[in-house]
Amino acid sequence: MKWKLLAREYIHFDPGEDIRCGIYTEEEVKGMLMRDEFVEGLIAAPLWKYFCLKAANKL
Repeated sequence: MKWKLLAREYIHFDPGEDIRCGIYTEEEVKGMLMRDEFVEGLIAAPLWKYFCLKAANKL
């Protein structure tokens, strides 16, 4: 098991449960959303909402 919490490092819990931690710009996050890099919908949905509200100037 690897437990480093450095930017853009992977944390390995069990096989298939890798978590990537890091500090990303809005453009990087938007690109990750567009490329479907977020597997979990509960992670992607609020990020999409943020970008939609920002685009509609409602933030």
